[in-house]
Amino acid sequence: MAGQMTNEGKEKALNFLFRDQDSPLGTVYAGLAYIPISSSYSLGDVYEETDTAYGRQEITFGEPQENGDEVSIENTNTVQFPPFDEANNDISWAFITDVADGTGGLLLATIELDETKIVNVGDMLEIQPGEFKIILKGAE
Repeated sequence: MAGQMTNEGKEKALNFLFRDQDSPLGTVYAGLAYIPISSSYSLGDVYEETDTAYGRQEITFGEPQENGDEVSIENTNTVQFPPFDEANNDISWAFITDVADGTGGLLLATIELDETKIVNVGDMLEIQPGEFKIILKGAE
């Protein structure tokens, strides 16, 4: 599953790299959504999972990898969301943010899942290492 950086994520990266502004992010978190997420959205626009057992989970990334004119980064840990208490929303998107909860942080990247997860009580959702991959491409 290849993801994309949101406009907020791109601005954060450009300000840090080229303007010596913004500190690097500390911990980042993966969240789940049930409505498509536009790259122009902010965190408050996301239709995030509402299950009582749900919470964003820490996600870690490895070193960037080069492949021709592409540079990519992917998660190195298994992101495991706890078992669902309710069968309420089918999950089709994941996202990365810099806050563990709430809407006060940045929406950094999004990814459409390969398959919509039909949620039943007791189901768990996992993102395996390498499944959340962000690719930056060179000019064409």
